[in-house]
Amino acid sequence: MGTRSRIVLDRADNFKVNNLMSMYVHYDGYLEYNGKMLLQHYDNSKKLEDLIVHVGGYASALKDTPEQTKKESVHNDPMQYFDSEEELMDFCDNSDIEFVYLLKNNVWYVSRKNSTIIEDRYQGSYYRYWTNFVRLADQEEVRSKPDLKVVQ
Repeated sequence: MGTRSRIVLDRADNFKVNNLMSMYVHYDGYLEYNGKMLLQHYDNSKKLEDLIVHVGGYASALKDTPEQTKKESVHNDPMQYFDSEEELMDFCDNSDIEFVYLLKNNVWYVSRKNSTIIEDRYQGSYYRYWTNFVRLADQEEVRSKPDLKVVQ
């Protein structure tokens, strides 16, 4: 089973229609992989737009280059556009996506789908919700770990 994610580029300098361009990534959506990959290889709007335009709306897994990503993808879906973050998150709320990565003004943000237990909830005890967007670079999972040295 994949860890699904959506990668989104906010292209708006002001409010306009379809300013959020996005693609779906089926595997490895967690911060330790996609998060690091985005920070290392797709760190600005131009690089991300090139990825989304080249690959389209579906990637099996994110790779170092748009060409590699497209070559290893098993579907060819169109990219999706949204008018606002609210529209984007409403769409993601009704999906099995677990992470949403948003590049806005060349800064990466991430939102995670979390769950909590509510004992008296009519539709089962688990309630799923999206966290607020936070800076991706500030997350512990994407920080480089220092190399361990053997001390004798």
